[in-house]
Amino acid sequence: LRAKLDQLPPRIRCISFDVFDTLLARCVEPPDSLQRRVCAKIAAKLGAPHSTESVWQARCSVENELRHACQMRGGDHECHFEPLVERWVERLLGHADADLIAWVHRCERQLETLALSAKPGMIELLQHLRSRKLRIIAVSDMYLGDEHIRALLHDCGLGEFIDQLYVSADYGVGKYSGRLHAHVLEIEG
Repeated sequence: LRAKLDQLPPRIRCISFDVFDTLLARCVEPPDSLQRRVCAKIAAKLGAPHSTESVWQARCSVENELRHACQMRGGDHECHFEPLVERWVERLLGHADADLIAWVHRCERQLETLALSAKPGMIELLQHLRSRKLRIIAVSDMYLGDEHIRALLHDCGLGEFIDQLYVSADYGVGKYSGRLHAHVLEIEG
């Protein structure tokens, strides 16, 4: 890849990377098994009558509602973690709970951090691209927002190399539809 990138014409000023499975590798497959682990931790924290399955079903239900609402507003089938956790906790408890919301955020981030690492050779490649004064952006279809993914990239040693991050959850449009790419092209010029 480095050899191919070194052959790019000088007019190229920006390189874009996908985040998951390109910059970052996961040791947990499928990715929703990590989400199920978060559900198990929440169920253990809350106790009866909550079970891993009931917490998982609540999460799925809220996520589907948020994805549908995004589509109804003209976006893609996207969902952002912030409102997901807020509504999820409310669904589980029947009321808002700022402490539990913060705990869920910490829990998911800790488990994601444990499950992720920089892909082999990626730090060196990004250092090389940075030395060539190229702008490095990352684009991801993900329910976690910019702040969360930036923290994960930082935890894996890649954060300092990413000039800009574009996440489908933050814009309500995805790469799969082409709408996030169009948005990135517009912003990046």
